[in-house]
Amino acid sequence: MIIDIQEGKIISAFLKTKQLPPLEEFNEKKSHKYIVYGAALHNKGHETIDHQKWSGYVFAYPDKEGYKQLLIADMHTCPTMMSGGLTFTPFAAIVESDIQLNVTQEHGISAFLMYHDMDIITNMLNRECLYAIRGIETNANLSNWRKNIDDAQLIQIALGIK
Repeated sequence: MIIDIQEGKIISAFLKTKQLPPLEEFNEKKSHKYIVYGAALHNKGHETIDHQKWSGYVFAYPDKEGYKQLLIADMHTCPTMMSGGLTFTPFAAIVESDIQLNVTQEHGISAFLMYHDMDIITNMLNRECLYAIRGIETNANLSNWRKNIDDAQLIQIALGIK
């Protein structure tokens, strides 16, 4: 199972304290839109995923001591690939977040589909994949955004995710 470094810390804390990490609800009224780039890292048994069906859904991602949420409004994917035993799908997406999203050379954003009838730990342990976001455009033109996507660049970004 693919787990983000921050999630490993959250799981360790949960095992010690038996307290669920806090989950901050998504506030649509304060949302900002971004174009993001990355790769969906597939967990074993989920080599084939229809990523398009999750457009418009809320995703959770670890942030400091707990989880925040974002919405994937639209997504473009490249064909699913395998490298080093890992199955992944390069993607670009429009996401909405109620806080400013940031990625650095050392730290990205690792989001996963959020089912509201499950607690955050159960969601994490049962997810199909982890959407590793490694690039963000903050002042991007969102109209006709797909025309500016370079699939070769998406694949290069995806291959650089560790």
